[in-house]
This record gives sequence, C-alpha cells and structure tokens, in this order.
Amino acid sequence: MPFSFIGEVSSGLGRATNTVRMQAPLLKPHFPEISTCYPGTINFVLEIALQVRLPDIVTPPQ
Repeated sequence: MPFSFIGEVSSGLGRATNTVRMQAPLLKPHFPEISTCYPGTINFVLEIALQVRLPDIVTPPQ
C-alpha cells in the first residue's frame, strides 16, 4: 500500500554505506536482486515518528 509523509532528505555520516555493503552478501541468497542495487541509504528527517510494524520483507534468523 503506498503512503506519503512530510520530511526532507538529510545528509548522513556515510557509515551506513559500508554496513549495507557488508550485509549484501548475507542477503543475496534470499534476495538475489540485491546484486543490482546501489549499496547506500537515504536519510530522511520526518515531522512525525515512523514505526514499521509489518515489513514487506523479513530475512530468516541465522
């Protein structure tokens, strides 16, 4: 279900890109399409809190 929220893109510290790059090989067996994704994140500053209760994708425990 699409949604919209009010906020703005914000600069991060650049650390998440390394974390995402390290996680990608662990996620690839479950989501091979991750191979074509850019290893980074988008940071938002939101006007209200956002809580994800039912994510679209959940990886199995290791």
